[in-house]
Amino acid sequence: MTTPRDGLAAATGPDGRIYAIGGFDTDYLSSVEAYDVATNSWTHVASMVHPRYTFAAVTGPDKQIYAIGGEFRFASVNTVEVYNTATNSWSSAAPMTTPRRQLAAAVGKDGRIYAIGGIDNLTGPLATVEAFSP
Repeated sequence: MTTPRDGLAAATGPDGRIYAIGGFDTDYLSSVEAYDVATNSWTHVASMVHPRYTFAAVTGPDKQIYAIGGEFRFASVNTVEVYNTATNSWSSAAPMTTPRRQLAAAVGKDGRIYAIGGIDNLTGPLATVEAFSP
């Protein structure tokens, strides 16, 4: 990668590229890089609207990449952003009910995206799951 990243998230896009999203270097990052396995090269693509660290990313059944929750300025966030590889653009999705960082995400058999566990600033570790349909 051209930018060192700690606490980033990664997802494989429908175009086959691997996306390294956000994280932390000397500050919170919103930048995104795409790795092309065939050419062994990295390319910068559109940045997220909100920088974030220790979040989850998953490719939804709608073939878009979701950046879910995370941390910004030492606080857990509930924001969700959606990356469209075809248009190289980010948009906002409905926020989660609970801000969470250090979470996991997965797509269920039912086609919904699940935000699993993590940490909330107010209550600490979470044993809850949120689901939404893309």
